[in-house]
Amino acid sequence: MPKRNAAFLLELLFFALAFLWLTGCDSVLSDVVVEDPGLLRVNLSMERAVATDGTLTEALQVTVQDKNHQYVRLQDARLTVNGHKLVHDTLFFIPTYRPAAEDWGGIAAGTPYELHITLADGETYTSTITTQQRLLTQALAPATHRANTDLTLQWQAADFQDPLRADVTTRHTDGSSDTYRFDLPDPTRGSFVISKVYFPATVRSVDVTLSSSKEAGVHEEFRSGRLKSTFRAHTSFTVSP
Repeated sequence: MPKRNAAFLLELLFFALAFLWLTGCDSVLSDVVVEDPGLLRVNLSMERAVATDGTLTEALQVTVQDKNHQYVRLQDARLTVNGHKLVHDTLFFIPTYRPAAEDWGGIAAGTPYELHITLADGETYTSTITTQQRLLTQALAPATHRANTDLTLQWQAADFQDPLRADVTTRHTDGSSDTYRFDLPDPTRGSFVISKVYFPATVRSVDVTLSSSKEAGVHEEFRSGRLKSTFRAHTSFTVSP
């Protein structure tokens, strides 16, 4: 399995921040009335995450960019998802559209979500994604695992139908860490065995994130973009020698 160490992840973060700095400034389209959807790249992201302690976090955001990937704040436009109004906001220095109300309904399984963008000329463009058929509500692992033994990772739905992967980060006694990604071949089984080779005696703790993602295209008249739904569940545990 591919391994990414901490230095590589820091380097990746540096380039990601550099990219955001180069593209994060407002597009010239933010200063004009846009009526041509072909000028816009539209992306919708929906994420439902369950923490180790069971805490649920749900987020929905839409970004609009021009052909140069610079962010657009649309003038005289209206954005809604399933009838809930979206408002312009800034998240981690990225201009986004997010639900105006806290009670926007959240994210449910097997449910169509329609993004409506009405531009200044009154024309509405609809993009739709249907979320995964089953919620991912928990990732299960022993509170303490013994080094140099196989780990059985479990999730709550034995009939889980959607593609599933596991991101595993092992933390070592010397302060270093390694991250591995596993594509789980049969999510319907409800469990997956991770080989003991990933848990040598130097490992002291492990973080695991199970995730399931689904994508759909945006309205064909937009320049490009996608709609993405992601369900995640986290767990962590210690490792004894």
